[in-house]
Amino acid sequence: MGASALRVVTWWILGNVAVAFVGRPWASPRLSPLRATETEEPPVRRLLADMQFLGPMRFITMGGTAILETVAEVDQVSYKDMDEGKTTMATIKSTDSTFEAHLRLEQVDRVVMESKQKGDRTLYAIRFVDRDTKPALVCLLHAEEDGAYDESTVKYWEGLRRTFGPELLVNN
Repeated sequence: MGASALRVVTWWILGNVAVAFVGRPWASPRLSPLRATETEEPPVRRLLADMQFLGPMRFITMGGTAILETVAEVDQVSYKDMDEGKTTMATIKSTDSTFEAHLRLEQVDRVVMESKQKGDRTLYAIRFVDRDTKPALVCLLHAEEDGAYDESTVKYWEGLRRTFGPELLVNN
């Protein structure tokens, strides 16, 4: 049994906000609201914060001649203003810093959330697309060892898609 199979998710509905309580033996319990109307943060920041509750994800980025893939969980999201406030760098990382990725938010044009059938399984993707309509970062839900997804994780991803829509415009 993989470590992520030990995760327990309980859902509560609090007014217009769905809250997931995620308990894992190796991490402290957390609350995650799907909070589209509860904060004035830009939607892309809310989405990045909510990605912390999707469990293990496969992160894919493609350069001119190389593709980098890894599986990790997003435990922390932080932001840093750069270039005298003209650019914001979003950092998503694991608590132990074995995984860290950076996104220049001003270069992200849109975030696309889509599910796609591939063979006998469904892929659940969050794609951060740049101004040239190329995926800057692709984040896929990561299946358990037996190829199945944690049902509560898929429901949470679907809730994010309902909250933010299938395509979230970032810099338009």
